[in-house]
Amino acid sequence: MSPFRRKLRIAVVILIASILLDLALLALWMGTRGDSLSLTRASESRTDQNIDHQTLKLAASCGYVYFAWVHSHTHSPFVREHAHAAHWDYDHSPRDPGDFEPPEGDEPKWLTRIGVSANSDSATQTVGVAPTIITLNYSWRWVAFDCRLLLAIGLALTVIAVWRFRRARRPWKRLKLGLCPACGYDIRATPDRCPECGSVTNPSATADARG
Repeated sequence: MSPFRRKLRIAVVILIASILLDLALLALWMGTRGDSLSLTRASESRTDQNIDHQTLKLAASCGYVYFAWVHSHTHSPFVREHAHAAHWDYDHSPRDPGDFEPPEGDEPKWLTRIGVSANSDSATQTVGVAPTIITLNYSWRWVAFDCRLLLAIGLALTVIAVWRFRRARRPWKRLKLGLCPACGYDIRATPDRCPECGSVTNPSATADARG
């Protein structure tokens, strides 16, 4: 396979992928205006006197996409067993009228204006008296993106993919017409080298382009 055809195929794959991404983002934006989607992974690990809970959540609602991470660590003298468990949950339900828009987090104001919100927090709590003290460390982070922002980014990537496709297609089209892939000069009389710009053309690439 000639390098021109290889580049053209790569450009076509990237273009198709970017178009599919745009369609998926558009469907997500339209769908989450009335429904809520969520994918959650929760895990728990128990070792000697320690319990770790971790929750990862990807959700879409109110026209926003959320990424959330919650972690808690508990130190308790009553925990003796060793165990680990994890499970995935998926939920698709009509949006509750009480659902709220993502509040402003601790991000810069200009990020809020373009549709990005983020926040994080942590806390520590101690219960009991020695030697039966239970300590809980809790932390969480979340970030939310407006689906319109993601769609705008996807459309920009599609424009770039179209531009790359046109650039990859140009030398291929020139070879099919018997022109130099670099400058467009007629090389049907000298197919090995362009007399105008001096670029060397692989004969197999020319034959491949002409089918």
